[in-house]
Amino acid sequence: RCDVYNNDMYTTSITCWLDLEQTIIASWDDVFLINVGSIKEFLKDRGITEVGIFSFAIYNEADKEEFQKNVKPIIERALGVTVILWPSVRDMIRIDKQYTGDHFDSENEVHDYIQFRGKKDGFINYINATCNFDTAILIDDVVPDLTLSHRFDGWSIELWNVDSLGKRK
Repeated sequence: RCDVYNNDMYTTSITCWLDLEQTIIASWDDVFLINVGSIKEFLKDRGITEVGIFSFAIYNEADKEEFQKNVKPIIERALGVTVILWPSVRDMIRIDKQYTGDHFDSENEVHDYIQFRGKKDGFINYINATCNFDTAILIDDVVPDLTLSHRFDGWSIELWNVDSLGKRK
């Protein structure tokens, strides 16, 4: 379980995170739901009722507000879950800097972070920096199917490509 602070600063647990674009919605500008059946089944099979959003589509505070107002309710209704955390890319960068000590060019900070870290390494750093967990899962359209396990502590980070849901157990 992943203990993090949600947007209201109350501690909560998240085990599963979803990307937005090309994973659960077509794009930020076209909030047309996709892959609902396979994601809903994946969550139900694992008893997951709360999810986080880990998406490079949410750049800043304005995007977080837009997500909360217009996108979050649609996803919650479609999947039957509660979305409890949706960090922006700027939040991810701040946490990554604190965790790794790496800094990105301030003029191109968001672009550099996305290009340098990518979704896989960005998620791994975010989870390692913010969470006390047994298993953390990311469902995304660009990540490879991958499980990272710590052999001494027993925790794991699972990356699931949305196209392989139902094919991989």
